[in-house]
Amino acid sequence: MLYSYSSFIFKLLNISTFVENNINTMKKLDWFILVILLISPILINYIVLGVSVGATINGSIDGWLGYYGTLIGSIITMFVLYRTRAWNKDDNEDTRKTQNNILKYQVKQVWLEGLRKQLDANYRVLNFQETMIAANNIANGDCLKAMGYLMNLNKDIEMQGYSFDLYLSGDNLNENEIEYISCYQHVLKQYGEYVNDLILIPKHFFVPDIIEKRKPLAQTARRAGWVGCNIVIDKIPEQGRISIISSGNITNINSILNKVNQSNKLETKNMNSRGWIMDVLNCVNKISTQLFTLEDMYVFECELQSKHPENYNVKPKIRQQLQLLRDKGFIEFLGNGKYRKLT
Repeated sequence: MLYSYSSFIFKLLNISTFVENNINTMKKLDWFILVILLISPILINYIVLGVSVGATINGSIDGWLGYYGTLIGSIITMFVLYRTRAWNKDDNEDTRKTQNNILKYQVKQVWLEGLRKQLDANYRVLNFQETMIAANNIANGDCLKAMGYLMNLNKDIEMQGYSFDLYLSGDNLNENEIEYISCYQHVLKQYGEYVNDLILIPKHFFVPDIIEKRKPLAQTARRAGWVGCNIVIDKIPEQGRISIISSGNITNINSILNKVNQSNKLETKNMNSRGWIMDVLNCVNKISTQLFTLEDMYVFECELQSKHPENYNVKPKIRQQLQLLRDKGFIEFLGNGKYRKLT
């Protein structure tokens, strides 16, 4: 009788290879259904032929066996189709994940190549050799050439800084990236401290007294015999020493502009008048208190006389310069020979 299930068994054999290829991905429920389908023909054969159930069975045994064989075969076919669809879905999902991982890898590779170029540019832009060349040019009196070096260096550093900030930006930086940014900013700060102090001296504060002649360059120098000069900063009134960078810190631009505008009030082309106003202003600055008197200024009579030996009326000249400083807004006259500093 079991031969009647030959077509059914043949279908089972046809899917054996399929099951073998996917045996690792089959679930427990799939195995349960498969076992039921495999033993169901035996159970049906036993019920139909070996057990009397007390009921009349219509139709031939071969007919019923063929019916059950076809029914179970159809169920198996549907089951196989269902599992094939499920396995294909899993395969497609795995394929998508693989493709996504490949894309992420390629994007990361492009990012890493760009980062490598940025790091290389960061290293190259900090050109300490050219900074030293600029310093040597300043020491040799070639300030224009030094300025060219420094301007190019500053431009390169500024542009590279913008590029690097755009490349490593956002809130999703890892610890290594944050640490590198911190180190890079620290190096830039140290690099910037090569210019630790920078002051602006308006041209109308230049008088012969602040210029100090230097020794001629040695005969072995490229510009042998060249005579340069030093600017004696301490002899310039503090109102003419306008700080742009102090101890590595940049001064507020509004403060700089206000001091420049104030200093411009003292501008004069007459060198003798310029010398007197600068010397008297220096004397005012030497007084430690905010308030001072005319008698305090007369203390500097001998000093001013030595600087201006052609003038024999120093005290009247002092009063004249104090009036000028009052008119320019540097001091305030309080009356009875008393004054107050305003700047």
